[in-house]
Amino acid sequence: MSTIELKKNIISKITETEDLNLLEDVVKMLGMQTESQVFKSNEKQKAAIEAGRQDIKNGKFLTNKEVEKDLDQWLEK
Repeated sequence: MSTIELKKNIISKITETEDLNLLEDVVKMLGMQTESQVFKSNEKQKAAIEAGRQDIKNGKFLTNKEVEKDLDQWLEK
């Protein structure tokens, strides 16, 4: 599919939808492409990040597989 065809398809879908949440999400996504925004962390956020880094260094974390296993067990109950 060419760029022009893809754009036409997207425009058509946007025109047809009445889903306000979807439209708001599209606006946000398109805004992300053009905005170059720097996010600054406050002291509380910086402390939480550092605590997380220390936990990782100390081996206090779960692997993705461990989390998935825990979720599977939790969802079965």
